[in-house]
Amino acid sequence: MSKTLDEVERALGELGITADEDEDLTLPEPSLSNLMRQSRRSPEEPEEETPAGPALRGPVPDHPLANKIKEILEETLPWIGRYTYQMTMQDDTLLVDIKGRDLGAIIGKNGQTIKSLELILNVIASRAVGENSRVILDAGNYRSRQDHKLEQMAQRMAEKARLTGHPVELEPMDASSRRIIHLALKDDATVHTESTGIGSNRRVVIYPR
Repeated sequence: MSKTLDEVERALGELGITADEDEDLTLPEPSLSNLMRQSRRSPEEPEEETPAGPALRGPVPDHPLANKIKEILEETLPWIGRYTYQMTMQDDTLLVDIKGRDLGAIIGKNGQTIKSLELILNVIASRAVGENSRVILDAGNYRSRQDHKLEQMAQRMAEKARLTGHPVELEPMDASSRRIIHLALKDDATVHTESTGIGSNRRVVIYPR
């Protein structure tokens, strides 16, 4: 197993432990099986031809986080499909935009694969360059489309809370989706939001003021 895939394997193991202890973390199961098939192959199995690495579009930002994530992506992405990607640095946040023909494979059902990969990259980034660093993955504008849908839903549910005078409980969401809801309504003086629940049942509740 390569050093890079070994890092991914360790991150998966670390997240397996954390998922049982942190009520704010939900780990999709196991949407990265294709990604990890090379690293988990037994010694008795025949060697597979290593797929061609993804093509980086544009320069690598001059930041240790970008160099580390480039190293991980070049060895993991080929096991999912053929992709190109572009990196942009904003303060301590690395934005990675992935493009390719079969983006459904990298996004996964309900976005589980891209969320899983992002989570793993952030564990590795935190260990390598510090806890203040962050990696955000997008593919085919999936994240921006999903964020827009969540913002629209937040406004609709806030209106329902105002009209009924009762709290409105949303469906369970992961931490990043809940954050979008909170941010969408943080300046609305007529409602306030709170997260409630444990693990995969954690959700946002919108309260009228």
